[in-house]
Amino acid sequence: MVRALKEVEQDYDVVVIRCGGKAFLNAGAIEAATGILITAWVGWADVEKASCYMMCVARLLSEIEKTGRPVNLKFHRYLLTEYNPRDVSEQKAFARMREKLGDHLLTATAWKSDAIRQAEKMKQSLYELTAGAIGRSACEQAMETLSSANAEIMDIIYEVWGRPPMYVSQASPLASAGKAKS
Repeated sequence: MVRALKEVEQDYDVVVIRCGGKAFLNAGAIEAATGILITAWVGWADVEKASCYMMCVARLLSEIEKTGRPVNLKFHRYLLTEYNPRDVSEQKAFARMREKLGDHLLTATAWKSDAIRQAEKMKQSLYELTAGAIGRSACEQAMETLSSANAEIMDIIYEVWGRPPMYVSQASPLASAGKAKS
């Protein structure tokens, strides 16, 4: 995978590889990765799974280093998905996750959304659909949370590239509403 990406690196700024539970793909993707974004639902079970995954990543990177090959990993972050900011128990869980993961947990969250579920059923991304196909209000709200998360991820990428962030000042009011109160 590293060699394949090297062959096309001049053609792309960012390559996203989603592996799921495929161990062989994960190993190749981790070796090639500059960054890792782990999605997790609110709750300790998912955070613990994500933390275990990062321990496996650390072991794999250590093995790669032992072979003398370079390790390119510059960041790893967690994105909270399926989040309901109106649910007090989820707000509290988000606050606990923030305590445990610190800055590794993105500020932006991807909210639980009927619009995203509808897009998934249609086998399309939310970005491909028209608001009328799934409901304007739900679509706009989902788009705002996704755009906020994407902007935060792009700022991290820009930081790795040594560039100033582009989106920091454009923090989403919806994403801010998802922050838990202590």
